[in-house]
Amino acid sequence: MYRTEQKPGEFIITFPKVYHAGFSHGFNVAEAVNVAACDWLPYAKNAMEDYALDGFNKKGSFPIEWMIIENILLLDDLDFTNEAREKVRG
Repeated sequence: MYRTEQKPGEFIITFPKVYHAGFSHGFNVAEAVNVAACDWLPYAKNAMEDYALDGFNKKGSFPIEWMIIENILLLDDLDFTNEAREKVRG
């Protein structure tokens, strides 16, 4: 177990298959943004399968299928490298 204190302008990276939680106290204005690299998609698929085990019906924040389709539809407008663009196209 690790503990860290995030200061203004700092980023905290949480890798796949890692549990994390946050706690805020005092006056606070906070923002959390979750992003993932293309090679993390298999972890998302595994997580959804794990959530479905034993009838545990946990929903993700948004469906991974929606994210993939939106990225494909907006592919020409997004600032992807050519390598990332090819990974999204499959």
